[in-house]
Amino acid sequence: MARNSHDDQKSIISHGSDGWAGPLSGHASHQQFIRSVNWALTDLGPPQSWPSTLNQMIELCLADPHAASIMWGDRLTMIYNERFVEFAGQKHPRLMGSTPVIEYAEVWDTMFAAIIKRGKEKREATRHKDVQLFLHRHGYLEEVFVTYTFVPILGVDASVVGFYHTAIETTEQVLAMRRTHTLLGIGNHTTSARSIKDYWAALLAAFESNPQDVPYVVAFEFKELSEDISTRSSSTNNKYGSSSAASSRIPRSCGFVGAVRIPIAGIPMSLEALNDQDHFSQAVRQCISTGQATELNRDEHNLPDWLWNINHESSPDATKCNSAVIVPIRPTARDEGDGQNAIGFIVLGLNPHRKYEETYERYVHLWGRQMATSAASVVLLEQEIRRQEQLAIQLSIAAKTQRQTQARFSRFAELADVAMWIVDGEDQVIYANRAWREQTQLHDEIPMASDWIKAVAPESRATVEKAWKRVVEEKCPQVFEAQLTSPKAATDNAASEKTPKLRWILCSAFPEVGEGGTLESVWACNTDISHQKWAEALVEQRLSDVLETKRQSENFIDMTSHEMRNPLSAIMQCADGIVSSLNDMLTSADQTRPAAFSQSTINVMLEMAQTIVLCAQHQNRIVNDILTLSKLDASLLTVTLVATDPIGTLESALKLHQRELLNAGITGSLIVEDSYKDLGIGGVFLDPSRLLQLLINLVANAIKFTQFADQRKISLRLSASLDDPAAADDHDYFVGRSSRVIAETSNQLVTGRKVYLNFAVEDTGCGLNEEERQRLFMRFSQANQRTHVQYGGSGLGLFICKEIVELCGGRIGVTSQPGKGSTFKFFLPVQTAPAETPPINQSAVWPILTASGQGTAIASDVPHATQIVGRQEEMPDAPSPTAITQPTETNNHSSKIKPSHTEIELHILVVEDNLINQKVMANQLRKLGATVHVADHGLDALAFLDKTHFSKDPSPDSIPLSVVLLDSEMPVMDGLTCIKYIRERQQMGIYTKWVPVVGVTANARPEQVKKAMDAGMDEVATKPVRIATLMEQIRELLSRER
Repeated sequence: MARNSHDDQKSIISHGSDGWAGPLSGHASHQQFIRSVNWALTDLGPPQSWPSTLNQMIELCLADPHAASIMWGDRLTMIYNERFVEFAGQKHPRLMGSTPVIEYAEVWDTMFAAIIKRGKEKREATRHKDVQLFLHRHGYLEEVFVTYTFVPILGVDASVVGFYHTAIETTEQVLAMRRTHTLLGIGNHTTSARSIKDYWAALLAAFESNPQDVPYVVAFEFKELSEDISTRSSSTNNKYGSSSAASSRIPRSCGFVGAVRIPIAGIPMSLEALNDQDHFSQAVRQCISTGQATELNRDEHNLPDWLWNINHESSPDATKCNSAVIVPIRPTARDEGDGQNAIGFIVLGLNPHRKYEETYERYVHLWGRQMATSAASVVLLEQEIRRQEQLAIQLSIAAKTQRQTQARFSRFAELADVAMWIVDGEDQVIYANRAWREQTQLHDEIPMASDWIKAVAPESRATVEKAWKRVVEEKCPQVFEAQLTSPKAATDNAASEKTPKLRWILCSAFPEVGEGGTLESVWACNTDISHQKWAEALVEQRLSDVLETKRQSENFIDMTSHEMRNPLSAIMQCADGIVSSLNDMLTSADQTRPAAFSQSTINVMLEMAQTIVLCAQHQNRIVNDILTLSKLDASLLTVTLVATDPIGTLESALKLHQRELLNAGITGSLIVEDSYKDLGIGGVFLDPSRLLQLLINLVANAIKFTQFADQRKISLRLSASLDDPAAADDHDYFVGRSSRVIAETSNQLVTGRKVYLNFAVEDTGCGLNEEERQRLFMRFSQANQRTHVQYGGSGLGLFICKEIVELCGGRIGVTSQPGKGSTFKFFLPVQTAPAETPPINQSAVWPILTASGQGTAIASDVPHATQIVGRQEEMPDAPSPTAITQPTETNNHSSKIKPSHTEIELHILVVEDNLINQKVMANQLRKLGATVHVADHGLDALAFLDKTHFSKDPSPDSIPLSVVLLDSEMPVMDGLTCIKYIRERQQMGIYTKWVPVVGVTANARPEQVKKAMDAGMDEVATKPVRIATLMEQIRELLSRER
């Protein structure tokens, strides 16, 4: 090529120290490489001699972001930028300064010579898109696709002095398009497949259009399944023989289906044994088990020899495959993790001119997914075809069965006692069996549905018409009962004289609705329930009779209790008044004592008054026993578990009998045994009222049999254990359990340690022999015939104790020796209460009265063995705990209670219709320093309240009323009605303050007491009531109100 020889042209490049006068653009390393070339030995000559056009084009080439080169001169000497190195491949660096005619001699004539010639002749640029090239780069002959251009470079004389050549690689786009076309081809070819055989043929045809990415295809189909075949070997240690892959159950035998671009000679027609020593079998098992394609490579020795040999013998050297991939075909319709759903696999040869990298692997995965999806469609289609064939057979059988069933049903319906009938959309009965016609007495050929309603009795006609209207108009199924006019003779004793003999039916009607929502028909059946309805009427009548009898019984018990408690209350209050007056006389100075009464006379009168009190208390116990017995018989006795201090309850039992212990000269003691302390028991969950009821009955019984003994002692013992006492050596100690079920408690959320509390009441009384002991704990039974005469009683107390103990889940028993006393012992299973739960102490809520009517406290900190008896003395306003070890005689202290200087004067309204009770109570309250007002019934009480300071418009002389004592059963207006009026007036503002009201009633049942509290009472005191107890209740109420 001639050099530019214009001497007057100034060079645009500067000469360096090394003689290089080229441009300075481009990367430093590549620039250094260009400078290192000995250009003087090339056709271009030294750089100092290069024309400015060449220098400019070199500057442009090095600045081009794409691969670019310059072909200069007649020999097309090449200079290229750094990005062109990748296209040069193994020809770099030799290609720099050389001519492509020599370097690309293998393709120059077929691909580039014509392009250069055309460019020189026509001086036109050419562009060639997606040209396939095979370049030696990355260590192998690689298939690439390039879009390149050749732009002629014109000299000063407009002649072509060279070419500007650019190359843009489009390999990824072309391969993606080619592989996507294969993916679409799989779907298109397999869509028309109607069977698995057609599917394999279509699948192989789909790969014929892409020999570059899939040089060959071999397909195998599984013939049968095997069990776990991989457990035969665990010695092979490679990535295909891992235990996780080998543990799956996979198909065993597979047969050759077809091949593409590979001779079938040499391909095994079947693969029977998939053993762990065969790498190909391991690879198959892995891909089937995981559902992922598995690569086979000659270098890793898992490409089978038969496949390698066939491919290398039948293919030219350039297309021999060294690797392949196994793709499982697992229909997605039966996607199972262990590969049991696989129908086969194909072996795809991999492009020898492309690496099996991520993009290639992704397309193989997509091909596998498409093959599996298409296979699923074929499998489902085959299943559907088989299902249709089976359905056709089943339909034929069903039609025959239906005809037989219809015939049998028709015979059955005519013989059945259930009436069956069908009504069409036009209200016409299109079918009715014999039973329906017999029930309705409609024997016409074609009756209407409205006709059968005429057969319904007038009492049921409205119900039937309403139900039938819902069936027809709202299209809702209905089930209803109806009485028909047709009679039915009673064939058993279910019907009584008062029950009519009309027939009863239970009708079930079901509407059948068409597609448009129209009523097509109504199916109905009538069941004859005449005997059931007659029996229900009889049961209802008998139940009504039983309930009426029960109501009359309860009314009788309530009335008897009420009538007994009212005089008992007056008797006890009078006796208390007599005792108090006599004590005042005994403790007064001799000069103030009436001369008519000597001390001996007073003592006799005092003893008689005390006897009256004891008799009244005895009568009161009998009344309570009768009420408890009635609740037991009615199964109304409940158990309410609350956190309770058992020691406090035992103390209360002694304190309640303090007066009787005193009068009988009996020493009472409470002993807490070490077993209780060792278990660290604080509070426990039990019903304190039931426990106290048990202890009261047993202590009262002990007092009764100990009061005439020479040695008079009663001991209450408390112990505990973790084991059931009934299973101990002395299990014969307890009597047999009755059939009564353990009561359901009102607190089902009780949790804690389970322990057994053992209670014992020991006395030194007369004792029992074996025959007498066997008769105890029976209803209305006593030890012997002399017991009632000598000691009294009803024979109910111990029976009630046994029933209550068993209701609580425990057992009770007795041991005794004649002349040495008796020990009554029972145990209760309980659960300990949490430490943060404060237990109820019964001793704090059961004030005990002395003979003077004053309260006495018992020590709450009970030592290991503490003896407690009643005593008569005046207690201070804040009594200290007292432990007493011996009974005392009547002392000389005054028994009259005087208000302390801190108490206000009490104004009490007594509302009582019984004039005797009213007078006695008023006198006793006045004697204790209170100002008493009386009213005969509730209406008088309301009128009186209007005159008190509770009224919203009080007068200067308004009465400062403190509390109202209100009876329940009164004429004109009863107590419950009165308290409701009082609370209503408070809400209305007629009364400006809360009116304290204590109910004083002979209605002692718990539900009656609760009813009074719910009505508005602040407290309830049941008759017979002790004045001292009542006063303590009043003071406690007023302290709360203040």
